[in-house]
Amino acid sequence: MRKNAIRHSIRRTFALLSIVLILTALCACKSRSTKELEIGTGGEKGTYYAYMSDFAKIMQHEYTITPRTTAGSAASVRLLQKGFVDGAVVQDDILEQAYNGLGVFANEKTVNNLTFSAVASLYTESLQIIVRADSDIHSVKDLKGKRVSIGESESGVIVEAEQVLAIYGLSFKDLKVHNNSFASAAAALKSDHLDAFFCVAGAPTKAVSDLAKETDIRILSLDEEEINKLKSLYPYYESVTLPIDTYGGIDTEVHTIGVRAIFVVSNSCSDDDIYSLTKALLAHSAELNESIITDGETSIEEATKNVSVPFHPGAARYYEENGITVPVGTTLLAKPVSGTQD
Repeated sequence: MRKNAIRHSIRRTFALLSIVLILTALCACKSRSTKELEIGTGGEKGTYYAYMSDFAKIMQHEYTITPRTTAGSAASVRLLQKGFVDGAVVQDDILEQAYNGLGVFANEKTVNNLTFSAVASLYTESLQIIVRADSDIHSVKDLKGKRVSIGESESGVIVEAEQVLAIYGLSFKDLKVHNNSFASAAAALKSDHLDAFFCVAGAPTKAVSDLAKETDIRILSLDEEEINKLKSLYPYYESVTLPIDTYGGIDTEVHTIGVRAIFVVSNSCSDDDIYSLTKALLAHSAELNESIITDGETSIEEATKNVSVPFHPGAARYYEENGITVPVGTTLLAKPVSGTQD
């Protein structure tokens, strides 16, 4: 009886060991492969999601790229930093904060501890402040006391909204603040539950385009003096002009600011895979940027300019082959730090 029990115990032990070995092998195979990538993209009505969906189709025979909705750039960085996604598209100002341990990352120990790096700067995102066409809001100053969505709580939109309001002498305390996604903000503006909403995305943005088909809207222009102040304080900003008819029914140019959208990936992704993805991104940039009215084909110079975090070694290899040296590792060639406003 005792011998049978021993034999049973031995067989059970071998069976369990076999299962463990099989599972270990499967996990090891998965960890070695970066052929399947989950990319944080913000909301489905934003440009990031559309961009990565298009890129997934282009790369479908080599990689499985899955866009994952998040609450915005800050949320995507946190998910990527903790390994819950393999990559993300993120506003450069949010990357600058993460790299320098500022703003929303002040207490998160990201300085010299980033688990991700850059692939490419993709295109310019435009700051858009949308109001109804019949609104009495004609300037940022007119937002005082109004019902305004400043973006989701984990989005980069909040950063731009706060900085733009400050230039005009306002703060969130001066508004009736809401934290809506682009889609829900558009719906709230249409139903007169919001007076305005901030949107930072490649233009035209789907949520705003859909709104313009059903509701007459305007987009506020920033004054030239305030644009120059913002650019002097925050090096990641650039001047942007949205042409006439960017959205249906808007027949005037909009003068605003923009920030670059950066594709970042986990440092654990293989050099060869990121080299291939970088090459493909640049080769198809005209196609990917076709729907973004302010950007055409992304040059190699544009893909590497003013990126606030170091580059992945695989991306750096591609740029090196094309005559451009980029920072790799934990240190930038010139570490950008935002100015402060008096």
